[in-house]
Amino acid sequence: MNLIAAFKDAVEALGCTVHVGRAPDGTPMPYVTLDPPSGRSPEYDTGTAFGEEQTVRVHVWGTDLDAVERIAHRIEADLMVNGVSASGGTVCDVRREGRDAFLDPDRDESGDEVWHSVADYVATVSREPGA
Repeated sequence: MNLIAAFKDAVEALGCTVHVGRAPDGTPMPYVTLDPPSGRSPEYDTGTAFGEEQTVRVHVWGTDLDAVERIAHRIEADLMVNGVSASGGTVCDVRREGRDAFLDPDRDESGDEVWHSVADYVATVSREPGA
């Protein structure tokens, strides 16, 4: 199961521009990037009794803090209410573990400040037989 691809589909359905990993240079803001937390592969497995837990880190980038916060809250609300759908298994639960927004030390190409929100979402995944 590719959980990052499932998150990408869910966030794109909200009308957001989404990139897995680093966004290409010159990508218009705001946009969203998805990746596993550093040090973990996308298929990280805690081996819980309820299934495996996989974590996706969701980054929102933009030049306006209010817009970044609105997008981050909209993504969270959608994931909490609608969850995500993925082939090869069932996502039983999604929960957020921490979220922070801060001024990025780098500026965009036009010299504007860049705001960055980052949140980790942990999904409990039950694999379908044979998947």
